Amino acid sequence: MEGVKNVWRIIGPIAFIVFTAGEVYHYIKHFLPSDNSIWTQVLLWGITLLIEIPFCMATFDLSGRKERAAEAKNAGHDAPDKDTPGAIAMWVTMALINIAGQMAFLFFVTKAGTFDRDWPIYLFIAFRVIGVIIGDAYVAFFLSPAPLEVDHIVKHQNAQTEGLDRLNDASINQRIKESRAQMLLEQNQRTMDTERKNADFVARFNDMHAEHMLRQQAHLLELKAPEKDI
Repeated sequence: MEGVKNVWRIIGPIAFIVFTAGEVYHYIKHFLPSDNSIWTQVLLWGITLLIEIPFCMATFDLSGRKERAAEAKNAGHDAPDKDTPGAIAMWVTMALINIAGQMAFLFFVTKAGTFDRDWPIYLFIAFRVIGVIIGDAYVAFFLSPAPLEVDHIVKHQNAQTEGLDRLNDASINQRIKESRAQMLLEQNQRTMDTERKNADFVARFNDMHAEHMLRQQAHLLELKAPEKDI
């Protein structure tokens, strides 16, 4: 898509010149005698292109100013062109003159009458002329320049680096979660082992205590038995 934008940035203003100049030539030629001499043709095309060519150059110039301003901004500098407001004013003036030529041609070929009767034609002419000028203005003021090859490579590498960093962070977080889970399992296992050992110790202690009590009772019985014999 960037390639299409680059091509249109060049051929767009040129196509604008070709068609609007043809309109103006056709309109002026209608009012002149049928003279097809070379000098007459030169005069007609010269009068026609006196506005169209400077207007095309102004469009190219504003587009270039936008590109230079973008490059300067990326480099951390101020825009190199200090007379851009004047260039914009000249472009707007030539655009108004071009609008007048387009409207004259369209009113001539459509043969529009009063507004009450032919208002759809008036709307068509207005939208058509405004649309053409807006298309040229977009090239001059808003069509962003294609990124430089180096900038594209750097941007791609930065995106790759950012993606790798995010993958590494995700992998580290996953390992941390797994380590925490493993620590909890081991802690639970140690707790269970400790409780089991404590239970075994208490059971052995109870058995030893019971055995000791039985021995004491047996010993007491042995001591009491001779007394009964006497």
